Amino acid sequence: MGARSSRGPQGRIPSADQRLDAADRTAYRAGACPFRARHEVGAGAVEADGSPLASISGYAGAMTDLTLAELVERIVLAGVALTTRALAEAAPQFDLSFPQWRVLVVLGEYAGGATISEVAGRIGVTIPATSRQLRRLQRRALVDISPDEQDRRASRARLTPSGRAARDAILIFRRTHIETSVADVVVGEETLMALTRLATALGAYR
Repeated sequence: MGARSSRGPQGRIPSADQRLDAADRTAYRAGACPFRARHEVGAGAVEADGSPLASISGYAGAMTDLTLAELVERIVLAGVALTTRALAEAAPQFDLSFPQWRVLVVLGEYAGGATISEVAGRIGVTIPATSRQLRRLQRRALVDISPDEQDRRASRARLTPSGRAARDAILIFRRTHIETSVADVVVGEETLMALTRLATALGAYR
């Protein structure tokens, strides 16, 4: 049996080639690490709940010393890279920038469209900058801009059929690649609950 890890309370994942007995598991659950990531480790190694660890990739063992925040940051960076690839491959004809993609994402969440100020608040830039992005998208027939029926002083932007099709194509491309990446990863109910809490927390930045 390998040496016991003392990293649970610091929010770190137990190192490779380590077995966790009942005392280890109790200490691990008491720590600030709800994320039970599975890593490629030596034969017979187990997860915090005693189940066999699944192999993910050849370099996973080298990542066992990362904190939860560092692991999440890697996932976020990978998501940005995957989105960039989706913009280039799923909808290359529109030559979308990342800020323009954020506008399409936000507009797609509003059935009746959104005002320029609402979009600006969601993507975190000024109203003039948002207005310029919307006008560029309008010239590409991805967005329609018209006076707001509730407030004629404001403008409301909506996705056109082409805009919604481009948005959907990019989302499908990204989701398909994510599903392929996690196809061989098996997680338990506790892990899924922890990931759900994490996704909810990060959702504040959408």
